[in-house]
Amino acid sequence: MFIQELRAFDRQLTLAIHGLAGHWAILDGIGWILAVLLIWVLIGGVAYCVHRQSPEQRRRLLGEIGATLVIAWSCNQVIGVLAFRERPFVRGSTQQRITMDARLKSFPSDHAALAMALVLPILPYVRRRSLRAMLVVAAMGVAVGRVYVGVHYVTDILAGMVVAMGSWGSVRWLQTHLRRWDG
Repeated sequence: MFIQELRAFDRQLTLAIHGLAGHWAILDGIGWILAVLLIWVLIGGVAYCVHRQSPEQRRRLLGEIGATLVIAWSCNQVIGVLAFRERPFVRGSTQQRITMDARLKSFPSDHAALAMALVLPILPYVRRRSLRAMLVVAAMGVAVGRVYVGVHYVTDILAGMVVAMGSWGSVRWLQTHLRRWDG
């Protein structure tokens, strides 16, 4: 019973976000930017933050970001095979507002996972709260944009973010334990 209620809530929330699409050109443009372009802006922002670090911190940070990205993407692919879910536009729940192969998995969202996997490792190194907030908001904007354009359910986004958090946590755990073994 709980699973059915959760699925119904997921569908309703997805339709509420996607239901805003197609009414105002400016909002559709913003949705497209969030879903398609913002990930590239986010990559640039993270690269800028990495570049501002000392050479030693830069090396460590690039390794942490790279490992987090690889783990998150790999986990997403395994989960996608084990728990394949069609995209909402395939089921007729939403209208497809960007070009997307209907055969690709919806769950979990690769965009949401990769956006968060980019942002999480850099946050402890960024001093300015406003810049940290912008990075987090941008990662969440990518995720919401994917629902807006009809290619993901809300739970796809949440699952992708959880995968990214777990991946980053795993990388941090490994770093801590490898330092103990080296010492």
